[in-house]
Amino acid sequence: MDNQFSLSLSEPKSSTKPLHSRVPKDWLLKPVFVPGLQPKNREIMVNGNKWIMGVNNPLSKKPEPSRDITLAHIKVALGVLTFFHGNNPVSISVTELAKRCADSRGGRYYRDLLQKLNDLRDYWVSVTYENGDTKIFTLLKSIAVLSKAPKKKPIGQNTSSEPQLWLDSVELHEEFADLMSDFAKTMHLRFDTMKKLTSDIAQSIYLFLPSRAFYHSKEDPFEITLSLLFEQLGLDRQPKSVRYKLLTQHKNSVINQLDNAEILTGYLRVKLKETSDRSDWKLLAWVEEKSKSLNLENSESAIVEAWIKSGRSEIDLTKKLFKLPELDDYELELLEKAEIQYNSCKRFLQQSKVLLGENKFHLLLSEAKAENMEGRQAKNPTGAFIWRLLNQIEQTK
Repeated sequence: MDNQFSLSLSEPKSSTKPLHSRVPKDWLLKPVFVPGLQPKNREIMVNGNKWIMGVNNPLSKKPEPSRDITLAHIKVALGVLTFFHGNNPVSISVTELAKRCADSRGGRYYRDLLQKLNDLRDYWVSVTYENGDTKIFTLLKSIAVLSKAPKKKPIGQNTSSEPQLWLDSVELHEEFADLMSDFAKTMHLRFDTMKKLTSDIAQSIYLFLPSRAFYHSKEDPFEITLSLLFEQLGLDRQPKSVRYKLLTQHKNSVINQLDNAEILTGYLRVKLKETSDRSDWKLLAWVEEKSKSLNLENSESAIVEAWIKSGRSEIDLTKKLFKLPELDDYELELLEKAEIQYNSCKRFLQQSKVLLGENKFHLLLSEAKAENMEGRQAKNPTGAFIWRLLNQIEQTK
């Protein structure tokens, strides 16, 4: 699976235009994922196939409904997808999944996370294909729990370590995983942005608004009244003043969380404006692209030199470095374990990731981490890794 989805969600590799052919119309018309409890038996049409989310368990003799899931469960499913770098199933430590979903390492959150995974194992989805056949499956297809022996403590330390809990063979159903991957790319979403949003309302709006605002500018914004927005979000009917307050109250309001929220290709901008008849407020939204210009003087000179030595042109380099992705949690974790100083060479690492491609970049990171864990690292791990990246850029054609 394309790990652009690395909710992380990383930068798209090619065109920034949405792939509307695979996108459920519902996702372009209104939010599919609403704040709080997700509605059962929600129908979505995709390429002539009818998806129904949250159907009854087909293995039960008596009607047994799917587990209740909330937007937080959807976030966990998206978090699992960030680990898919071409592999389904994957092996995940609970610590890493918790970190990606909520930047949390607490035991209480671990227990809550495991419960949500258990809920997803009992959440059923059906797909009826154009030929009339129907397949019914659980969103989380398989999972095994592995308890690894604790790491050895240095001699002299009496404190004991707890076993490390790993989730082994974690597998989302492949059709659902593909659908969600397409959803993330088409809706221009970044998971690292979504998880920073503390409000369910903000998260739900973020999961559909960027696709609506994508082709709009500050001069011609996308507009939706708050009454219609709240109806689409499944929220109770509220007076005009209450709707406004729900989006603007507190310093870290919903509007403040969404404004300048990063998407795949730029930044989502939002603001509120009263309707002309003053009967309601409307949400205005547009997308500001990241800088369209690139001056090679702002690039690492060693990268430019390595690129030219490989026989490629500066024009191609300029196109390649048009957008620089942030490194995701998985990559930052590898850098930390390899003892590579990220802050001192952040731009260089971002550019190297673009020029080498994500898979090659991850391979080199994994090798550096393994060398450090096995005590084979160079005296200067950061310098050695920079040299390795430059060497690969020079050799790549």
